[in-house]
Amino acid sequence: FVNQSLSLNDFDQMLHKLPETLKDCFNDLYKNDDHRTGKNHIVFRVMEQILRSFILMERELVSQGNTLIIKVLEHIFCKPLWVEKIKREVVFKGTVDRIDSLNGVLRFVDYKTGNVEANDLAYYEMSEVTSDPKKSALFQVFLYSYVLKEEFSNQDCLAGVIPLKNYENTFLVTSKRITSKTKKTLLIDSKVHEAYENELFLLIEEIYERLESNYPGRCKSAEALRGTVARENDKFMFMRAAKGRKTLYGLFEWKKTKNLKGGSIKQLCIDYLES
Repeated sequence: FVNQSLSLNDFDQMLHKLPETLKDCFNDLYKNDDHRTGKNHIVFRVMEQILRSFILMERELVSQGNTLIIKVLEHIFCKPLWVEKIKREVVFKGTVDRIDSLNGVLRFVDYKTGNVEANDLAYYEMSEVTSDPKKSALFQVFLYSYVLKEEFSNQDCLAGVIPLKNYENTFLVTSKRITSKTKKTLLIDSKVHEAYENELFLLIEEIYERLESNYPGRCKSAEALRGTVARENDKFMFMRAAKGRKTLYGLFEWKKTKNLKGGSIKQLCIDYLES
C-alpha cells in the first residue's frame, strides 16, 4: 500500500487481513505459543478494536474525496548536525512512524499510545518546545521535519500525531496560538525550521555544558565516555522522561528487569551517550 493513492478497496483489504496479521504479531512476540488468554486476550481485543477504528477513519477520509499516499513507514534516519558553539557534530537518530501526502501536502506523522491532546501540539513561542514538558510531542515532530527537510526537497509540510488510545484517531497537527482560545494550523516552512533550530541548538549547548561541568574533559570522545561509564560502574543511571516526570533505572534494575548482562547494559549506555 506504500507509494500509491489509497482506495476504498485497499482499506477493505486491510480490515480483512487485520485479525490474522495481529495474530501473527502476537505469535512472533510469544514465540508461536498462543498466550491470548486472560489479560492478554483483553489486550488482543482492545488492540484489534483500536486498529479497526483507525483503519475505518482513514477509509472515511478517502471516501470524502481526499487523496492519501503513504510515502514511507518506520523511516529510519541518522542525521549529523554541526553545532558551531561547541565545535562538534551531534548525530540525531530515530524512526518516523509514517510520512505521507494528503491532497499533495507532505505530513510527518507519529503514532501515540499515550494521552496526547491538541493543546500539546500548539504553542505561542518556539521556546516552549524545550521549556514545557507537555510539548514533548511537539518537539519530536518538529525534529522529524527539521532533520529530514533536505531528504524531502525542503517542501513545506505539516507535522503531528495520531493518538490511538482515545479511539478517535484524529490527526493532531502542530498549530500556532493566536489567543488563548484560537489557533491556526502551522504549515512548517524555512522560517519555522530556523526558529526550531535556534531552540534545538540552545538545548544541545546546555546539555554539553552540563556534561562538561559534571565530567570535565571527559565528554570529548567515545573512549572518554567508556571511561566515564566504567568509572561510575553500578552507579551509572539511565534516565528517561515519563509523562513529565523522570524515571531512573540503575544497572542492577536493568539487569533484573531486562535480563541483560552488565556488559550489554554498559554498551547500551555508551551508545545512548554517543548518540
